[in-house]
Amino acid sequence: MKLRSRLLSLLLALVLALTLCVPALGARYPYDRDDHYTQIYVEGLVSKWVTHPDEPGVSLFTPVDTGRLMTAFSHATDYMKDALAKGDPDLLYHAMYDPLVEFFGEAALLPDGYTMKDTVTVPPTKLYQMEGNKFLFQFDARLDPVDIAKELDDYIRWVKAEGRVTMSRYHNTVTDKIELVGSSYGAAVVEAYLHEYGCENIDSVLLCVPTVGGVRMVGDLFTGDFSFDAKALRDTLKGLEQTSEFDPLIEVLEKSGALQILLSDVLTPALKAAFTHALHDALHDTVATMPSFWSFVDDEHFEAAIDYMFGKEGEKETYQGLIDRITYYHYEVFNHASDILLDAQASGVHCAVICKYNSATIPVSADDNALSDGIMPVETASFGATAAKSRGTLPADYTLQKFTDVNYLSPDRMIDASTCLLPEHTWFIKDLWHGTKCDDYFDMINKIIYENLDVFTDPTLPQFLQYDEAAKTLSPLTAGDAPAQQTDSSSRLSWFGTLARFLMFLVKMAQKLFARVKG
Repeated sequence: MKLRSRLLSLLLALVLALTLCVPALGARYPYDRDDHYTQIYVEGLVSKWVTHPDEPGVSLFTPVDTGRLMTAFSHATDYMKDALAKGDPDLLYHAMYDPLVEFFGEAALLPDGYTMKDTVTVPPTKLYQMEGNKFLFQFDARLDPVDIAKELDDYIRWVKAEGRVTMSRYHNTVTDKIELVGSSYGAAVVEAYLHEYGCENIDSVLLCVPTVGGVRMVGDLFTGDFSFDAKALRDTLKGLEQTSEFDPLIEVLEKSGALQILLSDVLTPALKAAFTHALHDALHDTVATMPSFWSFVDDEHFEAAIDYMFGKEGEKETYQGLIDRITYYHYEVFNHASDILLDAQASGVHCAVICKYNSATIPVSADDNALSDGIMPVETASFGATAAKSRGTLPADYTLQKFTDVNYLSPDRMIDASTCLLPEHTWFIKDLWHGTKCDDYFDMINKIIYENLDVFTDPTLPQFLQYDEAAKTLSPLTAGDAPAQQTDSSSRLSWFGTLARFLMFLVKMAQKLFARVKG
């Protein structure tokens, strides 16, 4: 059952800002050799910290500081209770707006979408060399991918100027090429780099769980719209192994219609409008000033999102610098991401993609029942794979849509990779969440780009792999593997406790209301 509701706007805004965070690169890199090109790893949203100048150890953006988060939301439920008891839209507005702006407001950019406030600081770029000739490129993750691509180009030149580039004996050449790995939002930066600066310096490109196709829930929130699916919410909570606590209350939501009663009988139109207004203003004053979040807005929502966020009189003129940045990226890079990869491949660059799947999707948008890694639907991240719905399989009589002479069907019958943009160079890892990494994963990255693998070359790295959570290892996926399961993300989403507690306040209120209605 689909319910459209502004009641959950606060929760979804939190999800928007927090679930896209990707853990920083691990220190250990198990696959190391000195006869390959230099690798530069481009991080996701967790990169350089935004901090106060006098508090360099406190993050104002990503990674999420759970202490600051809990402080910001410590009084939100009190506001909510008073607002519902008194029917006061102002209290409801502040229950949502105040904690979000308290938590994210200092990291907001100025209206040009580039300049930061003088009350915060970001550390300068450093030449960060890991094991061997592997380098980590860190950047201000609030900025536009094209602006960051300019920094990446400078970084590549810096690495070369310092003489840190190893001439590759493995490729039997003395050309000082670079291997680029872009993870999550970092993949958008790599795409922008290829568009702006070409492939002259590049030998291989690997996009890991790329967000370059957009994240549907961001487009929904940036247009003031979303879908809420009770089944998907239940699956998400089950994936967090919270079933003993949540199942009875989720059942109340699904079977009793209590949430609908709450919305229609308790929340007046004025209170609903306050939620909508608060969400708009909170996003407008925080993450909507950051071009990185606009890179997640899909084409279907893009123009409407600009109108929704900056549609007040005179605002488009005020925010023209930001709008120019996000518009250029969207129409020149985002809408041509597939062509950019194909052009790179045609010029001799080895291009590959790694996707993950079978984690519960955050239940806030039209994609909430899609097979995904918890953030990115498989079909989007893989540039076109055909996938079953979450926890389902393709039909028993399903046949490959393309290249029927080669088996691109996953052993669990959940994915047809024949329809991918790069079917021979796209890998899928089952039960590995979007932001989770392990030693085998980094080993896989290195093998793919250093040895220019396709999915048929190495029997230990076939197209479909399985992640073992207990052993932290990858192995080939087989038809006899366990049925679909929702990956436990609780250890990786420490901030979710705060979110879940606020959710449970709403659910318990619905439960009590339903009891009164029945009585």
